[in-house]
Amino acid sequence: MAEVIVSAIVVVAIVYGREVLMPLSLAAVVAFMLSPAVAWLARFGLPRLLAIVLALSTLVGATLFAATVFSSQIISLTGSLATYKNNLAEKARSLTPTTGGGALQRAIDSLDALQREVEKQTHGPERDEEIRVVVENPREGGVSGVLETVRSVLGPLEMALLTLVYVAVLLAGQYDLVDRVVRLAGVENMSESTAALSTAGERLSSFFLGQGAINLAFGVATGAVLAALGIPNAILWGMAVALLRFIPFIGIFAAAVPPLLLAAAVSPGWGLLLGVLAYFLIAELITSNIVEPVVMGRHVGLSPLAFIAAGSFWWVVWGPVGLLLAAPLTTTLVVLGEFFPSMSFLSLLFGDRPPLTPEQEYYHRLLARDAATAAEALESATRGLPEICDAVVLPALAVATKDFRDRRISAERAQAIADTMREATESVFPVAKPGAETAARTIIIPGLGPIDAAASGLAAAVLSETTGKPCAAVQASTGLLALASLKEEETAPPETLLLFTVGGLARAQMNYMARRAGVLFPETRIMLFEKEEGGPIHAGEEEGRIVRCSSLSRADQLLRLAPQGSP
Repeated sequence: MAEVIVSAIVVVAIVYGREVLMPLSLAAVVAFMLSPAVAWLARFGLPRLLAIVLALSTLVGATLFAATVFSSQIISLTGSLATYKNNLAEKARSLTPTTGGGALQRAIDSLDALQREVEKQTHGPERDEEIRVVVENPREGGVSGVLETVRSVLGPLEMALLTLVYVAVLLAGQYDLVDRVVRLAGVENMSESTAALSTAGERLSSFFLGQGAINLAFGVATGAVLAALGIPNAILWGMAVALLRFIPFIGIFAAAVPPLLLAAAVSPGWGLLLGVLAYFLIAELITSNIVEPVVMGRHVGLSPLAFIAAGSFWWVVWGPVGLLLAAPLTTTLVVLGEFFPSMSFLSLLFGDRPPLTPEQEYYHRLLARDAATAAEALESATRGLPEICDAVVLPALAVATKDFRDRRISAERAQAIADTMREATESVFPVAKPGAETAARTIIIPGLGPIDAAASGLAAAVLSETTGKPCAAVQASTGLLALASLKEEETAPPETLLLFTVGGLARAQMNYMARRAGVLFPETRIMLFEKEEGGPIHAGEEEGRIVRCSSLSRADQLLRLAPQGSP
């Protein structure tokens, strides 16, 4: 209940404190981007205050220049919109059949009729127009009108100045702010909190600075390419791409729509439109998959669902500025969640890293009885099949065995996991014929329980596939009972016995079973599979005949090197 109340208070503070929190958030992102530049200037002997002033002056100058260019481009585009609209309408009309009209032609005729009606209503008698103006704007003019105009002009300027002040304060008091956060985290945790803040700050600074540099280069390249293709106001679209690309997933599409419409309006054919479309697709694919991983290194990303949720929230509370800040703010929360345990749920919910390790995900598939997905890991491992089992499959079965031993899962669920693993194994490898262990020279004895039995069957199939030597696993029984049943069969003793467990038997029990196997099969080589390697079973002649291995890869090597007919 307390967490819900705190969350509600935070949301209310974000909504009603937007006049302060919005420029503060924007200033934090800008401070992260400028922090490396300030540190770089300080290394050349400049006082930190002078370095901050120089960095802020450069930022303000670049912003004013960009705003001037952006405004001139907007004015130029506004003046030529009518021409582009007529060209686009003519192009649309050329697509409709000359005889019989068509749906598109009827839509254009309806649009023209609607436009004529609007113009007729707009350019009515002068008296009606005056009456309409007086009724809808009874307070227009006077002191209130002037104040409203001044407020509309000074509002963005006020936010820009407040953001600039915040940036200067954050850069100047960077170390003091870090010290205060460390003090809040507790002096006894000073080493951990200092390391976390330092690493998180460096990663965020490099991420935002790298993203800004990439977006700027993308915008310059876009403006140059569009200008070369003859798209009007190419500088405007390059600036729009550089700005909107800060919005993941959808920003590049929003920035590409106006140039595509202009390409359709300017050129009588479709070649220009297809060329602009091809440029945006190719450039975005190269930038996202090649340039960004190389420039920014370790990627701090957001999952698509997380960004949609975060973008929707910030759009509702802060409007377009919130949508622009959604990715930086959420990325900051993800990075902080990686270093502070109390915020780790944020990294799990919003980050794009897999929520489960490969062995945990495989165990989850087994719990869900998804044999098809469980078999995919084996089918995809055309090379290094034992390595895949050692890294993913056997650790997942070991977790299942531990859960069964700790009574987290029932015997029925353990049997279901074993059946799922057996079904996945049989769908990838040929099914062993009944009595196949009598013909195999390597027999695998499961330790204890259904999961060890399923793991033994998997090991037999994998080792038969990789070594080329017939291997089989006893499935009718496990442990000492399996050894006894194998001894009762009137067949030649196997060349190798592999005692196999993923946690069903403890080390002492496995050692006893190994000694018992040495007594029952004195001429047979004994291999003891455990996830942890240990010392010999006991001193004496069995040390040279009993070999431990902790992975299928090692067992594969030992079976390959063993000569035929030798223990």
